[in-house]
This record gives sequence, C-alpha cells and structure tokens, in this order.
Amino acid sequence: RPGRARAAVATASAANAFTGVEIPGTGGLVDLRASDSEPHVLLLALAAPTSVAQLRTSVERDRTLPLDECLARVVNHLGGGDDDFSVGSMRLSLQCTLSHARVTTPARATGCRHLECFDLESYLQCQRVARVPKWKCPTCSAAARPSELVVDS
Repeated sequence: RPGRARAAVATASAANAFTGVEIPGTGGLVDLRASDSEPHVLLLALAAPTSVAQLRTSVERDRTLPLDECLARVVNHLGGGDDDFSVGSMRLSLQCTLSHARVTTPARATGCRHLECFDLESYLQCQRVARVPKWKCPTCSAAARPSELVVDS
C-alpha cells in the first residue's frame, strides 16, 4: 500500500550484480532476505566522499564568471545599465562572513541577488565540518550547493 512500508529482511546474494564493485568490510557479498513472497526493489548507491580541494577545483574550473559578466552585474545592481548617467555608491567588505579573513576566492550562489561574496574555501570547509551541512548562502540563505556556486573573476 502506498505510504506504508513493512520491515523486511531480504535474501539474495547480490555479489553477481555488482561485478567489479568492492564493498568494504563485506567481502563483496550483500545478503538480503525477505520475510514474505512479495516482490521487492533494492537500490544501492555507492558514493565516494569528495574532498574540499576537489570541490574547490571543480567550482573554480567549471563555474568562474568572466570579468565582463561580473562588471555588468555590479552596474545593473547599482541601477545603471542603460545610457542614462547614474551615480551610485556601495560599500562592500572584502572580509568573508564565515572566516572573517580576507576573501581569496570570491564565491556566491547563482540564486543570490546581492553583490557580497564569501570565500569559497572557507564555505566548503564549514560545510565539511558541519554535523548537518546546510548548503545555504551565509548572506541571504539562498540554496548554495556546490553545483549552484559561482566564482567571480
């Protein structure tokens, strides 16, 4: 029945289904047992942890915005962008909101509407050591998973 699950202990050797895959501590065998004759579906996802250095390299390599896009974003944010003369000023801190150190790799989420950036390395380190990573922008709480991060030139 939808929305209800029965506890099942499954029986089947899944070693042949995962040829070439080694599951540490199991000797390559997975033992599944079902206490009933109904069909069951098993999904096993093997994942390897990604280091902060790997994530940082990936974001910097694949999602660094060109300088002209960054400048256009600042101009649009200040109300310029058309041919009219516009004067505006804004004060931005070069200090990371997480580490309180100077930002070395300015990053933000694609969903952020603000200009402030946080340091990419500090952000990834904070998520790595967090008991439950939140993956949200420290400035506006927009979703900021690694795939949603961009680096400003």
